[in-house]
Amino acid sequence: MKIVNDTKQDIHIYTGTGHVKLNHGGGSTSVSCENGKEICLSNKGKKGGVIFKIDASMCGKTVKLSSYLK
Repeated sequence: MKIVNDTKQDIHIYTGTGHVKLNHGGGSTSVSCENGKEICLSNKGKKGGVIFKIDASMCGKTVKLSSYLK
């Protein structure tokens, strides 16, 4: 699955396997679609709060971070 940063700010996330910076306005990364896997915020290389958990309906799709970040 693909995660896209469609917000107006750069965001650092932890994908379960590594820390990734997603630039604002379209930065993206691909992750394996494992049901229950947590996608979290990342702060200076440390895992932060959970943004969302992957579920089977997300597999093969593009997920926009704005849908989960308030």
